[in-house]
Parts: sequence; structure tokens; C-alpha cells
Amino acid sequence: MTRRWDMSIGQRLYAGSGVIAVLIAILSVMMIVSVTRVRELQREQAEVFAPRAAAAAELEIAIYQQAVAFRNYVITLAPSELEEFRRAEQQVDLQMRSLASFPKGNEGQALFDDMVPIASELRRAFESFLVLARAGADRDTLRQSEREIAAIRNRLLDGVRRFETLKSSQNEAATQEISAAIATLRNTVIIVTLLMIVALSVKSVIVGRSVREPAAKLVAAAESLRAGDFEPALELEKDRSPAGAFRDELREAASIFGRMAAALQRREERLAAHARLSEVLSSSLNPSDVASAALNEVRGYSAAEVGVVYLNDEGSRLRPVATAALDDGAAVLAVGEGVPGQAARERKTIVIRDLPPDTSLRLRLGIDQLPPTCVVASPMLIEERLV
Repeated sequence: MTRRWDMSIGQRLYAGSGVIAVLIAILSVMMIVSVTRVRELQREQAEVFAPRAAAAAELEIAIYQQAVAFRNYVITLAPSELEEFRRAEQQVDLQMRSLASFPKGNEGQALFDDMVPIASELRRAFESFLVLARAGADRDTLRQSEREIAAIRNRLLDGVRRFETLKSSQNEAATQEISAAIATLRNTVIIVTLLMIVALSVKSVIVGRSVREPAAKLVAAAESLRAGDFEPALELEKDRSPAGAFRDELREAASIFGRMAAALQRREERLAAHARLSEVLSSSLNPSDVASAALNEVRGYSAAEVGVVYLNDEGSRLRPVATAALDDGAAVLAVGEGVPGQAARERKTIVIRDLPPDTSLRLRLGIDQLPPTCVVASPMLIEERLV
């Protein structure tokens, strides 16, 4: 029993990951089966049931349009209305052929087969009426023929509606089956997800038993950090002496803690620099002395090689009052002139990187002179007044 709990973190991770992998495989297979079934039903609905119902509806509309065109011709007996009727008749034939092209199933095919002779009978009745109309038959004869046509047309419409009702019900049944398949898929995902959550929880408990030692190191480093000692925290990221499988798993946590410690150390250094700078600013009333001392502190903290402090003189000029490492000192600038003048005008810090090699600025490093690679100009404002 003890030996089982003494497995390495890697072994425990492998075991837990294996269980989760099996659950994921089961979920994947069930999802594939369910999705395949849903897609099959959707395809059948989109390619079979819905088009058939739509074709039947279009045939019904075409029959009504034919009836309207025929009635207009009966009223006027005009050649133009006869041409409109012929076009409507062709549309009915087209919709009948379209409906005939779909596979309809046994019940649907039987309904369609019943409609075909009725449609032929209606076509013959129309032709008989036209023959009577051309022969100049009396109104009573024409009305009797028209009533026969209406009766045949109603029989055809009744067959079309029965076909349309059948396909609509089949379409609705397919929709319900799709909804049931989607619900099954959703329930499957929920169940397997819960099982994976349980497996992950067990895995976390087991692995957690193996992190006590590194966790203790992290706590000790935090206590040292609170006491002002940064070394344990900074060294934690580099600590690779313990031989155990847990090192790789905790490396990221140690690295993050080490980076946090480094950030805190930089913050302490920045606060110390601020304190020294405040001391310098209060040590003299001479602007040049204060600027020179402040410039040295700023350069030391930012690791800058060159520095200039300009004083806003009369609101339109920038007069240098302190320089460091400039070959030829610094010239008076107008507000808006050069990088310092631009920062003064816009009243915001400006950073320019990748300066061209032919810039007039030069660094003095011992006996060598080099062009700078980056220039930073930062304005100092007191109550919105540029200093």
C-alpha cells in the first residue's frame, strides 16, 4: 500500500492521464457516432423530405395560377389571355415533372401516381373547352365545361395537398429525431465531462501529495522575502539539486516566483533611487547643482550613457543647465526643436530607437566616441507648468 503511494509524480501523471485519455476516447467515439447520425438525419431532411414538400407546394401554386389564367381567358376569350394560360399550363407540367424526379417512398409514390391521371384528365378538359370556344359554342355549354374543369382541378389539388401533408409530417418527424439525437449527444458530453472532472480531481489529490517539499521551499522563500532577503527567492528558480520527478512540474512555478522577487528587488532599487534623488533636490538652491546631481542619479538608475537637463526659460526656450558625457555640451533649443523640444511641446515622454549612425550626438566612453542607439526625452511638469 505504501509503495503504491510512493510513485513519482511522473508515474502518477501518466496513470491519471491514461484514465482521462480513455474517457476522452469514449467521448470521442460517442460524439462521432452521434454527430454522424445527426448529419445523416439533417442530410435526409435537407435533400429528401424538405425538397419534396417544397415541390408539392410549388405545384399547388402553379395549379392556382393556371386556374386564374384560365378564368381570365374565359371572361375575355382574348388571344393574349390564351397565351398567358398556355404559359401557366406549361408551369404546371414543369412542376409535375420536378415532383416526379424526386424519390418519394412507397406511400408518396402511390399518392403521386394517383395525381398523374387526374392531371392528364385536366389537360384534356382544358383542350375540350378551347375547342368549344373556337367553335363558338353558347355560354351554357362553356359554363358546363368550365364546371367540369373546376371539379377535376379540385381533385388534383386534393391529391397535391395529401402529398404535401405526408411530406410535411415526414419532415417534422425527421426534425424531432434530430432533436432527440442532439439531446443524446448533449447528455453524453455532460456525463463523460463529469467523469473526467472526477478523474482530474483524483489525479490532483494524488499529485498534490508529492509537492509538499517544493511547496515548503516556496513558503520559506516567501518568508525570507517578507524579511527583506531576496536571495532564497532569486535562487529558487535556479535550484536544481533535488533529484526527483517533481522538478520539471514545479519549474514554471519557481520561475514565476523568482521573477516576482526580481521585480520586487527592482522596485526597492527604484524607491531607493527616488529617495536619493529627493535628497539631492533638497541639498541646494542652485539650479545647475541640483540638475547635475539629479542627472547623475537618473543616469545611474536607468543605465544611460548621456544626459542633459534643460530648463524652460521664458516659456519658449530650453536652456541646458546640466550635461553628462556629451562631447560638445548641449545647445539652447526652442520649444519644438529636436527631441527635447518636441517632448516639451507635446508635454509627454518621447522615445526614439534605432538612431541613424550619422547623428550629430556622440557618446564619450573613455577615449572612444560612439553614436547613441536610443534617445529618451521626458518633460517635468508642476501643476501643468513645464519646468
